[in-house]
Amino acid sequence: MVQIKHPTPRNSYVIIGALFIVTGSMVTASDAQTTLNASQLALRSQGTAVATTQWRLNQNGFVGTYITLTEPGEVTLGIRATGESDGGVFPRMNLAVNNMRSGWTVGTAAATYTQTLSLPAGTHMVRVEYANDPFASSSRRLTVQDLYVTGAGISNINSNANALAAADTYITHYRRGRATLDIRGAADGTPVSVRLREHDFRFGTAVPGTSTSSVNTFVANNPSASSTAGQFQNALRTLRFNSITPENAGKWANNEATQNILTMGGLDRMRQFATANGLRMRGHNLIWGSQQPTYINNLLASAATDQSAREQLDAEIEQRIQYYVRDRALHHDQLDVYNESFHTTQYLSAIGDAGVAEVYNAVALAATQGGNARLKRFVNEYNVLAETGNDAYANWYRQHVQRLQSAGAGIDGIGVQYYANNNYGTAFNQHSPARIAGALANLSVLGLDLELTEFGVKPNGAGSSDEIAARAATVLTDTLRLVFGSPQATGMTLWGFWAGSIWADAPAGALYDLHWNLTPAGEAYLNLMNGAFDTRETGIATAGTFDWTGFYGTYDVMVGDQMFTLKHEPGAGRYVLIVPEPTAFGWMLIGGGLLVRRRSRTQHRES
Repeated sequence: MVQIKHPTPRNSYVIIGALFIVTGSMVTASDAQTTLNASQLALRSQGTAVATTQWRLNQNGFVGTYITLTEPGEVTLGIRATGESDGGVFPRMNLAVNNMRSGWTVGTAAATYTQTLSLPAGTHMVRVEYANDPFASSSRRLTVQDLYVTGAGISNINSNANALAAADTYITHYRRGRATLDIRGAADGTPVSVRLREHDFRFGTAVPGTSTSSVNTFVANNPSASSTAGQFQNALRTLRFNSITPENAGKWANNEATQNILTMGGLDRMRQFATANGLRMRGHNLIWGSQQPTYINNLLASAATDQSAREQLDAEIEQRIQYYVRDRALHHDQLDVYNESFHTTQYLSAIGDAGVAEVYNAVALAATQGGNARLKRFVNEYNVLAETGNDAYANWYRQHVQRLQSAGAGIDGIGVQYYANNNYGTAFNQHSPARIAGALANLSVLGLDLELTEFGVKPNGAGSSDEIAARAATVLTDTLRLVFGSPQATGMTLWGFWAGSIWADAPAGALYDLHWNLTPAGEAYLNLMNGAFDTRETGIATAGTFDWTGFYGTYDVMVGDQMFTLKHEPGAGRYVLIVPEPTAFGWMLIGGGLLVRRRSRTQHRES
């Protein structure tokens, strides 16, 4: 096959900052083996030192470090470890690097577990995970003695520079993939262009409003360009959001304030808007310790000790699941089931862990009955990446998720809120990319989807208003890179983007000011979405093919004057386009066998 040589595409990822210039414990890459004692590893989510050099994980978690390659190559990683069983079950140890996860059951005899990987140039986080802690009291544990590396340098520092560099490397090499268009029916020299229309990764925003009228302030049909709705919808397109979340329209107090009287107009209007505009939609939220109807609050206060109240509460929850999930299942791809269950414990107190687990499982059944067996059920919490006390790795949240799982809850994803303080540093009330990377890595040990469900920037921090705005832009950029660069992450949602309607406690990250002018944060966001996070490539068909590299997602493909839609997915790599004769009908083969019909010589699409 003839390979097409293109000029440097505009979507080539520009790594921000120095990737390999670090201070502290830096080991130069060579063919020699470099060994680090486990107790010296820069990343340790929890545990205890053993014999001064080893590190014992008593519960799910990880230890790790960063490795660097100046050019692509093979890297061999070795872990020496021992395990202690509980009930005859030994600990499960995983080695995780980017999208690769290999694992072993670790016995009592000391042994070395090795894996050789082909890695691209850049910085990579290496995690050694303990991944089968039963949560309940157990003597099972994993003791890591040391980690050795051959073929890469070690940068054993939990620094902001390393965290961001590893995220950038992941984005460059794992959020994108090489692809070949096999074009049938186009002559050599035919112009070809591919342009990313929508990422697979969720880039979303919350939409304000509670009722039909207040929601229509933002998502009304056919609004005038100068109206709030017109400006809002134009901004949605400009910012390339592919998902929306109801800020308040999906909360129980706004759906059924009076028992058995449903007021779902605001939520339904938002669903209609999402469907009409090809947007995904997160459900937020089924139950919560706040914004609940008064009669529900009364039942919550009595259910733990009053059987009648408990039965009535169960019935009310089941009824809500039916109208919220079953009847509207096709319009959500994710749902915050019990919002902020760690911090708002009313339901846990009223119906217990087992009762909450039943709610998660009833949601799955209702979604299946409604035709959407793929609905992802999420937990969702705040103070995960900052304001975390002395727990930089959010172990408390991982333990809470495991607590619900151990009660039988089917949980598909972990929602993380981040309302960043507008200052940098290592304190828990400061923005720290290193801490964010460590917490996301630790939550990833559970193997669930990760989603940054709510993001904003607080207006605190020293300096002038211009300095605060510039810092907010940097905090936003950091966070986008870190989340997009986290292997388990599936999306990030801003909790509002216009200064005219954004959460009052975190308005500094608004992308537009009151007059719909881009802020420094908005400019930074667009610089990523239209630059480093974008794919636009042009060239010509040669020997019937066109090669390109792009982010995974949906593309508009032009072959000559004919438009096609293509879904670029991991693992596909080759796509067949059949270009029809003018005025005829044709077919396009997408990836692994999806046929989509397209009318030639026009951008009108049929499917």
